[in-house]
Amino acid sequence: MTTTNERAYVSLQEGNAIAVIDLIGPNSNQVTAIHTLGTITVTNDASDREENALIDTVKGLPMPDTIVNFSRGGVRPAFLLPTRATPVPTTET
Repeated sequence: MTTTNERAYVSLQEGNAIAVIDLIGPNSNQVTAIHTLGTITVTNDASDREENALIDTVKGLPMPDTIVNFSRGGVRPAFLLPTRATPVPTTET
């Protein structure tokens, strides 16, 4: 989960979505939106061989397990949604 001054954003990993919870106003402490994250295309080697690999392209779900809120170019919020296989960079190069 991450927050701004007005909303909380929650990663719904198995639901492959982000929930938005208003923190102030008439809808405070209520889920006001759920945004699905769609699919990603992944190239996969489905064989266990070095030669004659079985390369296939499949659709997958990102299902992020972490959400980070930051500002980029003065735009806030921007989100980084890494999965366990993708480390979160801590510095910008």
